[in-house]
Amino acid sequence: MGIIGSIINNQSGPATIDIDVLMTDGRKVTDPIEIAKLFTGYFLGVGKSLEQKIPQGQKQIEEYMIAPVSNSFAIFPLMPQEVIDLAKLAKSTRSQGPDNIDPLIARQMIEQVADMVSNIVKSSFETGIVPLAIKSANIVLYCI
Repeated sequence: MGIIGSIINNQSGPATIDIDVLMTDGRKVTDPIEIAKLFTGYFLGVGKSLEQKIPQGQKQIEEYMIAPVSNSFAIFPLMPQEVIDLAKLAKSTRSQGPDNIDPLIARQMIEQVADMVSNIVKSSFETGIVPLAIKSANIVLYCI
């Protein structure tokens, strides 16, 4: 491993390695300012030299994009933590909904049922079958 590799892979913290001599293009460089400039030039040029090695594609970026279907939409899976977060954001009330569950009890038990609620919602979207009790609820779309 060369000096650069040993500096980069040093796991003990910042390295202080004195470089007295640097060989570049067959010549010895001993001036610390010139050595610093050579290192800077090397690291500034790495990105550009890598870019030049990537072959130019034959297609335009638009050719890789699929035209959107105007009558469809996508929904990300509902995760249990999202159920918990949404339940905690819900307005606190004492009146029961169509499920006859006390909202205070529902809020206290949400962590125990979040996984089941998440699975019911996922299954509903996968199968297209929505339980009747959910159909009667007020649904609020939440856009990110």
